[in-house]
Amino acid sequence: MATQVAIEQALLASKRLLTAGITAGLEGSRAERVRTRMETLFEETVVGGKYERSRLLVDAYLALKPQGDFAAAVQLSTSIEFMQAFFLVMDDVMDQSETRRGKSCWYRRPDVGLKAINDGLVLEQAADLVVPEHPNKEAMLAAIRQTKTMTVAGQAFDIECEGLNDCTWTDYAQLVERKTSHYTYFCPVQLAMLLADVSRGVPDDDFLDVFGDEKVTGKVGTDLKEGKCTWVTCRALEKASPEDMKILRDNFGKSDDESVFILKAVMRRLHIDNDFQKFQTSFAATVETNIRRLPVVELQPVLLDAVKRIMNRRK
Repeated sequence: MATQVAIEQALLASKRLLTAGITAGLEGSRAERVRTRMETLFEETVVGGKYERSRLLVDAYLALKPQGDFAAAVQLSTSIEFMQAFFLVMDDVMDQSETRRGKSCWYRRPDVGLKAINDGLVLEQAADLVVPEHPNKEAMLAAIRQTKTMTVAGQAFDIECEGLNDCTWTDYAQLVERKTSHYTYFCPVQLAMLLADVSRGVPDDDFLDVFGDEKVTGKVGTDLKEGKCTWVTCRALEKASPEDMKILRDNFGKSDDESVFILKAVMRRLHIDNDFQKFQTSFAATVETNIRRLPVVELQPVLLDAVKRIMNRRK
């Protein structure tokens, strides 16, 4: 809880950095409107999440360097939150989503619309702006750039899904590695190690393999409506009878509520939820085994705790 409070306080300080950085050199009433817009953007898109990624960064850093600079770790963690906000704002526009965190999506505000694209780029810039001074700062910025590249590549792959024929386990694995796992788990740990100035020759894949299939649930109704390649869809295709396949093909990717209702009925009939629960338990055990094999022993308790939080999460 103390870490979360510290992250929230650091985010408030980062809001001032963001606003000052974007409006530097600007004057007059229009500049004041920009400041107000940036503050509203921050309040509506950056704060209010679970802070899972930033907590992982701070916890990993403290595990590696118990007497280290806690404030620097917390400040660095805000970069993750800005990056997350950037991804979500852009994702909502592309998917034409309606809600985010129980509120209307940012782009759906009457005064925003497609201005959200530029707002997303503002958040993307903020992710770099808040990185603290440190001997490894350039390496941290490079890690953040790598994460952005991986994630937008995953997004590009995601939006090219053209129906059930693209819902394969091979495509799903590629999507998860790029769009979710890298910035959710690998990036926070990588940044923590750079801040702690710890390098023990741990291959990148060792960390990526630990959490290789994190996004297994998601918003099922929304994903069906948007025609997304998900664990649920791939599993349903494995079990579907010819009759089920016809129903899936007739309704998958359609935005009307009736089609979503029909698809969910098929999922229930195929017991996809039960299959997922079994998969989740089995996968968590595999992840825990992988964590215990990592050579950086100090990180093992932090990552095991992250697994527990995933298992206990309620979408």
